[in-house]
Amino acid sequence: MTYTIREMKEGDAHGIAYVHVHSWHTTYQEIVPRSYLDRLHVSEREKKWESILAEYPRKSNHGLVAVNDDSEIIGFAICDQADEKEPVEGELNAIYILENDQQRGIGQALLQQVLTNFREKGWATFMIVALADNPSFPFYEKLNPHYLRLDTWTVDGVDLKEWVMTFRVAEVEASLR
Repeated sequence: MTYTIREMKEGDAHGIAYVHVHSWHTTYQEIVPRSYLDRLHVSEREKKWESILAEYPRKSNHGLVAVNDDSEIIGFAICDQADEKEPVEGELNAIYILENDQQRGIGQALLQQVLTNFREKGWATFMIVALADNPSFPFYEKLNPHYLRLDTWTVDGVDLKEWVMTFRVAEVEASLR
């Protein structure tokens, strides 16, 4: 099955929410407390994504979806300008792909489009925040990150470690070739 990458648009909220929730359930089932994962529901996330898409695109926001041959959303990425306290210009806020569609180059294709967006904005650096125990962490390590700091996110009484990693756009583009 093939896929295409396109810009997010109104009407995509359900598909994005489905990927968002199901990716969390499959990727983080042994990492994030079950009590938290059990509270994630597509209908709730769909409302949040409807709100995001109603404002989309904001001046600096950029979102993409990966769509299969049946026009179903199977992955997405969203990025934005980094918080001004961070030492970078952009941030890849999320990149999620349904478990059955992973290892097909979709993450790399989404990332390449995000990098194009950063370059068009004149941004040379960006960051990604990822759980240290994320089984997809090797995807980020292949991009040669600079580990800025290790933060703690407490979820339902459990402390989870998150790496804040910074990258240079040109270096990541070179590593993807």
